[in-house]
Amino acid sequence: MSYNNLSGKIPSGHQLQTLDDPSIYEGNNGLCGFPLPIECSESKTTSQSFVSENKKSHQFYVGAIIGFSVGAWMVYGIFIFITPWRVAYFVIVDNMYDRLYVFVILNWARSTWK
Repeated sequence: MSYNNLSGKIPSGHQLQTLDDPSIYEGNNGLCGFPLPIECSESKTTSQSFVSENKKSHQFYVGAIIGFSVGAWMVYGIFIFITPWRVAYFVIVDNMYDRLYVFVILNWARSTWK
């Protein structure tokens, strides 16, 4: 867990209490609590960690929405503006549909014919 830029109070659950060597938390200057010699102040741990977690979750969702939108419009833009690619794509999809349809019907007919 060292050098991960962690901050806040180390949770007091059963799993992390078995890790009582302070050296495993090196490089995380914002951590406090057992087994570190740094004591936590109540205001520091509650307000800062909540704000930073809330901000990180918003950044993730904004990034995901922007990435999805850009990726989708790259595909749609190609199909809108490049006619030969659009035609080729739908020819491929149509052929795949036809082959799948024939495969399903033939297998269904074989399974029901006795």
